[in-house]
Formats: sequence, structure tokens, C-alpha cells
Amino acid sequence: MPLEKLSLIMIVKNEEAHLGECLRQASGFVDEMVVVDTGSTDRTREIAAAAGALVAEFSWTGDFAAARNRSLELATGDWVLMLDADERMDDLNGVQLRRLLDGADPSLSAFCTRIESEARHHHSGVWLSHYYPRVFRRAAGVRFEGALHEQVIGPDGPLGLRAPRLPVVIRHLGYADAAKEAGRRDRNLAIIESEAGRRPGDVLVKRNLANALLAAGEHERARTLFQELVQADLPPDLSHQARWHLAMCCLELGRFDDTEQILSGMERSQGTVLLRAEGLRRSGRPESALPLLEGLLTDPPEERETSMDFRVEPAHLLVQMAHCERARGCPVRARERLLEALRLSPDSPEVHMELGMLAEDAGELEAALAHHRRALELHPYLSEAYRSRSRIRLLQGDAGASMAELEDGLAHEPGNAALVAMKRTLAARSPLGGPPAGTWPGLTLAMIVRDGAGSIGRAFTSVAGLADEVVVVDTGSADGTPELAEAADARVLRSAWNHDFAAARNTALEASRGEWVLFLDADEELDPLSASEVRAVLLGGEWDAAEVLIQNRLAGSSALSGIAHRYCRLFRKLPGVAFRGRVHEQILPSLIDAGARVKRTSIRILHSGYALDPASMRAKQERNLALLEREVNDHPQDGFIRFHLGVTLFALERRDEAARALRAALAGPGLPVEARALAHVKLAQVALASGRLPEAEADLAEARALRPGSPLVGYITAGLHFMRGEFAESASELERLVSRGDTAGWEEQLDEGDLRMDLGNCLYKLGRFEEAAAHYARAVELRPLDPRRHYNLGNALYRIGKFGPALVGFQEALRLDPGMTTARENAWECSLRLAESLAAEGRDRDLAGLDPAGGPPALSLLVAGGALRSGDAPRAAELLLECEKVDPCDAACRLLLAISLRQAGRLDESLQRFERLAAGNEMDAPALTQYALTLLDAGRETEAGIVFSRAVQLDPSLAGRAAA
Repeated sequence: MPLEKLSLIMIVKNEEAHLGECLRQASGFVDEMVVVDTGSTDRTREIAAAAGALVAEFSWTGDFAAARNRSLELATGDWVLMLDADERMDDLNGVQLRRLLDGADPSLSAFCTRIESEARHHHSGVWLSHYYPRVFRRAAGVRFEGALHEQVIGPDGPLGLRAPRLPVVIRHLGYADAAKEAGRRDRNLAIIESEAGRRPGDVLVKRNLANALLAAGEHERARTLFQELVQADLPPDLSHQARWHLAMCCLELGRFDDTEQILSGMERSQGTVLLRAEGLRRSGRPESALPLLEGLLTDPPEERETSMDFRVEPAHLLVQMAHCERARGCPVRARERLLEALRLSPDSPEVHMELGMLAEDAGELEAALAHHRRALELHPYLSEAYRSRSRIRLLQGDAGASMAELEDGLAHEPGNAALVAMKRTLAARSPLGGPPAGTWPGLTLAMIVRDGAGSIGRAFTSVAGLADEVVVVDTGSADGTPELAEAADARVLRSAWNHDFAAARNTALEASRGEWVLFLDADEELDPLSASEVRAVLLGGEWDAAEVLIQNRLAGSSALSGIAHRYCRLFRKLPGVAFRGRVHEQILPSLIDAGARVKRTSIRILHSGYALDPASMRAKQERNLALLEREVNDHPQDGFIRFHLGVTLFALERRDEAARALRAALAGPGLPVEARALAHVKLAQVALASGRLPEAEADLAEARALRPGSPLVGYITAGLHFMRGEFAESASELERLVSRGDTAGWEEQLDEGDLRMDLGNCLYKLGRFEEAAAHYARAVELRPLDPRRHYNLGNALYRIGKFGPALVGFQEALRLDPGMTTARENAWECSLRLAESLAAEGRDRDLAGLDPAGGPPALSLLVAGGALRSGDAPRAAELLLECEKVDPCDAACRLLLAISLRQAGRLDESLQRFERLAAGNEMDAPALTQYALTLLDAGRETEAGIVFSRAVQLDPSLAGRAAA
């Protein structure tokens, strides 16, 4: 039976860069090649003819199906394979395709192949995978339909709905050329918008329009359409795609909570996990993104068989993890991830670009330029690399070179919005070649202070090289703060305190002369790793304000050692913009009213103002409470004020009042997601403190829904399990937190040592003492001056029979806290068990080294025995004399004391004790022998003989040993 014939059909236009290689590969396994050209002006037709293809011309009508149908008319094969010029099917896949087709069931009319498309613009090792009917029988009634993303239609409808899948891969490289891709997006959007007008009720057309809008950057319109598609009755495959693309739209629009909610409800796949991680990172939660990326690296999900998905190479995952580490202020870890990625993929432009960004953060400008240059050599369409190089040139004082970098980027990506905006900003500052000072938008550091002499210098230092002026409003310092500020060339304004933080900040704002203003407090400083991002916001021209992360360090020994919140502190000085609120004042509502474009950034401000002693912290909270109560009276409907009131009352341990305020805040509109989550956390803590466990569980469930993966919610959930006696569940939750590798998140910072203490307690309750000891030991290492940690470690070690290390733990706890009576009692018990063990092993010298002071007489007796046997009779005698005081009737102590006194040369005292023992008839043969020896030492031979005779009567073997 002759083999069936396979035809390749293609439509092309200006594809001289790609077509030759595509045809060369295909010629090895197809029987004919049909190429329909729709108006090329380059060598496309000549290349096709030279490869042996049948070449036909077709006038482009804005309809892909019409052009495809022309190629189908020209084909003569039994089977048809459809490829584009920027696609590749290598020999291995081609041979496999022919083998499968030659043995295909005659009833089958089409097959789907796997299309892998390289991610747009990055050459990053991320491949989008989806299945499409690219192979079908050429038969009557088979045709293409659809002006864009055309479908293969048969007599019974689209062939792809019932076509089985072949294990054959087609590689699509079309996203590599950014300029060409931009033109293609514009063309596709025009085509599909026209078709949508003709077919308004067609679901597939609506999907294609939504995809085209997303690709063109019209995210809000795309989101609306994808939302409609999600709610429509679609096949599972299309429904999955619509939800994923809806999440992508929400991500690009900054609707991060919507993104997380959509994706968390979808099954785990490469695509959903990767997009979730991106959303978490962009929303300022890189610590939550890291475990997701780690999971993809170590335990990737199985390949989906029902929809599109991504195939992600390990190097890209490492780059994304480095991006997260960089965002959370861990440059060393970021560099480690990138070097590993570089080892796996030495020619990855993405890796070099990220190394350049890391170098820029560290101020290593020449190294940054070199990495970006290498990235652009590998792939010249990386706009962020051009922008970074432009920023660096500007910092180096070369405005002309800075502009040239932007021009170079625009030559490769004409119309790139970020590059255009930065060029416009730069051009408005200074003519080419002008002085660099004129190229930088003025930045004012504005501050309100009172008695900040101890910390204000660090605030000034943190913005050195960024701020063009410093404005300080002093509200009544008595510690020399204004003079320190003036000495640092700050402009100081003195203003009476009127119990209104917004008024004081507005005074500083009005005095600021920069185009941009950055607000810091005296106890704050800009994270050094954020300087490059501040420059990027100011120079980018895309934004008017930046939300930053305020990282608060907390005092005390609770597991929550830090907490962070988002706040707008960096913004353009726009007309009418002013702070609002007596306390916890805000600028963002005013900026929004002014139409400002606000960017959520990774910029961090480090705040130490809550790391105060308890008295100072309470005074600060009492001050805030008075202001908040006035604000609530003035604005009773403002849920955000009530939220802050509840948090302040909670800090002051007025928990019932705090709960009422927080419930009222949650009942009102407009409370941000982060605040809602924290309100539920505080309510759960109030309920736990009162033993209302079901109520606490309900609030924790609400908080978890708002903040999936929150370390703080997980920690309090572990506490709830512990209170219920669910130690295994509590341990599991704590192990998850500890295994994150770094418990410092953006929103919450949990102390690793406290987490390990709590985990150790759970494991101890479960009888897993060795594991508990390991966690206690790590907790001790992290905070060696905490007596409770040493005490718990001692208990766990005691339970596994390690009495020596356990004793060290108890002794260290006592050294740190002499009043810890349980540690003292446990140390004595541990010493006794250790002494028994040493005595049983015959380790008298080690036994003699123990300190039995204050312990039970049995311990002193054992230690004295060891001392006596190891030749230290004087110490043995002193220990036993103390024992005798505690228990004068202990026969064993009295005998051992008599022997030790003899060996210490204190014969009279020894004889006194032997005589008392003899009078009480408390001596066996060995004891009588010791008595006889003592009498001999005293020169009383006759009495010694009588006593020894009595010993022989009790043990006749003594006579033989004496003779020997």
C-alpha cells in the first residue's frame, strides 16, 4: 500500500529572515511545499522558490482565512501540515509525524500538535505551550474560517474540538523581534475589531479580541471581555485560558488581590504558579512568591493535557527568585541565585540584565554597564537594560550618552512607552550635552521632627546623592535637633505643635522647592538598595507618585519582630496636593483626587521608631490614641481611622475596645485589603486571649482569604492549634514557616528563634524530643541571652538521655536568670542522673568534677564517691560533711565519710564515725575492714585485730585475702 502524501502549506510576507530555515527543515519529511505570498517586498519569494516550494501570490485582504484557503487549494497531498515562517519542526519531530500519519486510523481527520512559543522579548527560557490542529486530511468541505486566529472547519464543525494530540512539537520564534511583533499586534487588533463588529455574538471572536487587546496593552478593555468569557458557558479548555488571561489583565492593572484570588482557585500548573509568583512580587510580597518559585524548581507540576500552559526552564526560575531576593533587600542571596542561573544558561540575556540591575543597586556602575551591554548583545530588545544604562550615564554626568542609550533602545523598539517617557523627561531637563545638573528633577527630602538628635543623621546620610535639598520642620525639640539639621545644610522651620501631623507635614511640603518630595521621619532611613529605584521613578516620566514599603522594627520578644505597611512617601509636588488626618496622615487620597499616576514600588524605608522601651512606646501610643479619638469624632464614617484606633487600643491592651473599633472598621467601605487582613488578625488574637477559639478560627479564615500565605496568619493559626491540643497540626504550620528559609517578609517579620521555640514545644508535646532539641538549639544560637531557650533545650536533652549537655542548658539558664527555680530543680535532677551514669561507667574523675551544691544528698554522695576513688579524699570528706548535716542518719553517707576522713588524714574524726557505726551495728564485712585499717593507722593494733576478726566471721574469704 503506497504511503500517503504530506503537503506543507504556508502564507508569508517579508519573511526572508526566517523562511529559509523553516523550509530547509520541512523539506526532509514533507512531499510538497506550498507558499502563498501576500505582498512581500524582500527576497521571500526567491528564497521559497530556491527551496523547491510552489510559490503563489495573493492580494492581502485583511483576512487570514482567505489566504490560508488559497494555500489549501494549491496543495495536492492526502494530509496537510500548516506552519508559519517563524516556526520550526525539526527532523526528529518530522520523522515522528510521518510515522504516526502512515499508521493513522482512516476515520481520523485531524491531529493537534503542541505549539511552543518563546516568551515575548526576553529569550528567557519560558515557553508558552498550547495545542492546535496543524495536521489534517485534505478533503471536501475542509476550509479555514476567521479573519484572525483562523479555525480549520470540516463538515461537522471545527476539527480541533475532536482531534487527538500527537507527541509532536512545533517551535514558534515569532516573539523575538519586538519591532515586528509591535506591528503585528496593531494589525491583528484592527482585523479582529472589524470582525467583532460583524460577528458580535461569536464567543471565539470575543476571545480573539480580548487576546489582541491584552497584547496591545489595552488591559481594561481586555479585562472586561475576559470577565464576560469566564462567566460564559465555555469548554473547560477555553474557560481555563480565559481565567488565566483575566488574571494577567488584573496583574497589569495593579489589581493584585484580584489576580491572587483568580489564580488561587485554579489548578496548580506552570503557568498559574508563575503568574501567582509575579503578582505577589509586584504587590510587594516577594517572600510569598519565593516558595512558589522554589516549588516549580524542585517539584514542577505534571504537564497539563487540557489547556495551554508554560514550560519554564530552571535558569528563568532562578532569575525570578533573584528578582524576589533583590526586592526584599537580600542582594547576597540574589547574586547566588543569578550565578547558579548563569552556570545553567551562560548566554541568557535575562541573567546578565538582572546581574546588571544588582550591580547598579550596589553602586558598581561600570560592572552594571558591562552586564547590560552583554545582555543587549545577546538580545537587543530589552528596554529595561537601555533605561538602566541611560540612568547610569546620567549619574556619571554624561547627559548626551544618557540620551544616546535611549535612542539606541528606541531604534530597536520604536514606540516603547517606557523609553519614550524617559526620553521626554530627559529632553525637558536639558539640551543634549548640557550640564548634568539640569537633567535631574529636583528632589526635596522633607521631614517633621521633635527631639530626633539621636537618629536624624542616619536619615540625612541615607539620601546623600539623591536629595537636592532638605527641609526640616521642628515642632519643639529640646535636644539640639534643629542645630544638627542646620549643620547638615538643611533648611529648618520652627513650628509650634498643634496636635496635627498633617498640618506639620503640609508646612514642610509648602516649603519644598523640588519637583519631587520624599518624606522621612527622624527615626527612618531609606534602604540603600532602594536608591536606584527612586532614580528610576523620578526619571521615568511615567508616574507622579510611588507607594513604598515602611519596614517597622518592633521591640519585645514576641515572634512578630517587625511589620510593614504600604504608604505613599515619594510624589511629585502637584497643585492642591496636601496631607490629610491629624495622625496616620495620608497624601494618597489627595494625589488620587489630583489625577496622579501612582506606582507600587519595591522602595523600602526602614523605621526604628517602634523599637522603644515599653514606657516610651506606651506614651507614644497614648498620644496617638488621643489624636485618633478626635479624628473618629470628626470623621465617624472613616473606616481607616477606626482601623488605626483599633490597632492602637490593641497595643495598649484595651482589647475589648480594640475589638469593637476593628469590627466597626470592617463593617465600613473602603478599607484596604492589607488593613482588613490585619484587622482580622488582631480580632483573632483578642479571641484567643479570651479563650474564644471558634471566633478566633473564623477571623483567621477571613485573614487567610485576604492574605494567602501570610506568615503572621500562619503563626497565629499554629497558636490556635496548640491551644486546642492539636500539636501535630501546630507543628506542621510552624514547620512550613521555618522551612521558608527566611521568615522576614514584607508585611510581617517573624523571629526565627521564636518560631523554632514554638515548634520545639509542639514536638516536645508529641514526644519527638530529639527534633525538639534541634530546634531549641537553633533558637539558643539566634538569641543566646534568653534563659528560657536554654531551659527548654535542657529539658529536651534530658529526655533523650544527654544529661551532660542538658545540665549545661539548665546551668546557663540559671546564670542568666538566677531566680528560675525550675531550672535549678531540673539541674539537680539532671546532675543526679548524670552522676549515676558516670558512676556506672566507672568515670570517677568526670563524676568528681560535678558540682552538687544545693542538690539532693544522693548527688553529693555519688560525687564524693567519685572524688574518693579518683584520689581526692579531702573534697570527698567536705562534700560528705555537708550531706551529714542534711541527713545525719544516712548510713551510706556516714560510712563513706568515715573512709574519706581516714584517707584525708583526719584519723580522729574518722574513728569517731566508725565507732558510731559500730555501736549501731550498721557495718558489713568491707566496712569493718575499713574500720580495722583506720585503727591500725592510729596505732591501735589489738582493737584492729578484734574488728578484723569480726569481719572474717561475716566473710571468711577475707582471711585468705589478708594472708595473701
